[in-house]
Amino acid sequence: MLKTLLIPYMILNILVMDVRILVGQQQRQPPYDQGTLGRGVLLGRVVASDTDQPLEYATVSVLKGHQVIAGTLTDGKGLFAVKAPFGVYNLKIEFLAYGHKTLTDVSLSKSNTSVNLGVIDLRPDTELLDEVEVVGTKGQMQLSLDKKIFNIGRDITNRSGTADDVLDNLPSIDVDIDGNVSLRGSRQVRILIDGRPSGIGGVRGAYLLKTIQASQIDRVEVITNPSARYEAEGTAGIINIILKKNTKSGINGAFDAVAGLPSEAGIGINLNYRKNKINWFTRLGLRHSAFNGGGLSDQR
Repeated sequence: MLKTLLIPYMILNILVMDVRILVGQQQRQPPYDQGTLGRGVLLGRVVASDTDQPLEYATVSVLKGHQVIAGTLTDGKGLFAVKAPFGVYNLKIEFLAYGHKTLTDVSLSKSNTSVNLGVIDLRPDTELLDEVEVVGTKGQMQLSLDKKIFNIGRDITNRSGTADDVLDNLPSIDVDIDGNVSLRGSRQVRILIDGRPSGIGGVRGAYLLKTIQASQIDRVEVITNPSARYEAEGTAGIINIILKKNTKSGINGAFDAVAGLPSEAGIGINLNYRKNKINWFTRLGLRHSAFNGGGLSDQR
């Protein structure tokens, strides 16, 4: 009797298990319509439109709507082969710095298991930018093989004063209370104006530095080891003061005023008239300054 009841119960369990397996297989079916279990292959070659060179590692994606079904990368010759179940798809080809391309309604079926898409060219994704102007300024100090160059023209702290004030602010140059210039502790220094001998030197010549306004100086070149072309044997070095070059024609001028602490004030005006090769210019200025300090001079 027990055997008679057990056989129908076992048959019922087998039927339930078959139903569960069938339901599980239906749930695991892919969201795309593959028709049958057959698969096809999509072939092609990706090249650059401007050079006809193959594009290696270009991305090839097989899409069903917005879902990626399959994908691959191109090889060194730009070739690709991607397998996908039977169906109708869109094929998207992408490569860095190139525009993408999409092929629509690519069909794989039992009668068309292999589709050769031929040569697919991608155009460079470039954009022509507007002209860009890069503006740079010279550094305050430049080093070359035989000299140091100090650019004075753009330094607002040197707008007032005279040439001796400018030189006193430069490293390795010292100007004493009497206006005598020394380079690295030695007064045996030669001073040039625009590369020409200036006559500035000794006790009397030192005061000529006060006749050059700081606003007229463009840069100062300090040559501590002059070559033979400067004819500077026996000197501590050369200081070359380069003045600003004004190429404007007609009448022009500039006015400036400066104030500072502890007690400094100054005004000045530059007037210039140029015609052909003749240039007239004048500089008028007033300056007051007071500094705490002292000095001692012994001359014999």
